[in-house]
Amino acid sequence: MPYEEIKKLIIENAWFDFSVDYGLLHLQLATPVLVFCLLLFVIFMMNKLLFQPVFQTLNNRQKIVETSKTRAAAISVEISKLRKEYEEQLNAARIEVNNTYNAARLEAIKQKDSLIKEVRETGEKELEKGKISLAEELQTAKSQLQNLTQSLAESAANRLLN
Repeated sequence: MPYEEIKKLIIENAWFDFSVDYGLLHLQLATPVLVFCLLLFVIFMMNKLLFQPVFQTLNNRQKIVETSKTRAAAISVEISKLRKEYEEQLNAARIEVNNTYNAARLEAIKQKDSLIKEVRETGEKELEKGKISLAEELQTAKSQLQNLTQSLAESAANRLLN
C-alpha cells in the first residue's frame, strides 16, 4: 500500500468520522485529544520531576533563611546581654580598683602621719634628754667653775697674804 492510501485510510477512519484534510495538514478528532493527553502527561511529569523538587528546595532554603535570621536575632540579643554584663563587671572592677587605691592611699597617709608623729615624739624626747643633759652639764660646769674660782681665790689670797 502506498503512502497516499494509508493516509486516506487513516483520515477516513478517524474518530466519529470527523476529519478535515488540507493536504499536508489534516485534522482528526483523535489528534487534539492525543495532544491534550500528551500535554497533560508532560505537565504532570514536569511537575513531579522538575517543579516540585525546585519548590521544595526553595521552601527548604526559605526555612533555612528564617532559621538563620532567628538564630542571628537570638545571638544578637545574647551578645547585647553579654556586652552589658561585661560593662557592668568592668565598671564594678574599676570601682573596686578605685576603692582599693583610695584605701591604700588613706592607709599610706595614716602611716606617714604616724611615722611623722613618732619621729617628732622621738625628736622631742631626745631634745628633752639633751636639755636635761645640758642642764646637768651646765650645773656641773658651774659647780666646777665655782670650786675652781674658790680655789683660785684661796690660792690668790694665800699668795697675797704670804
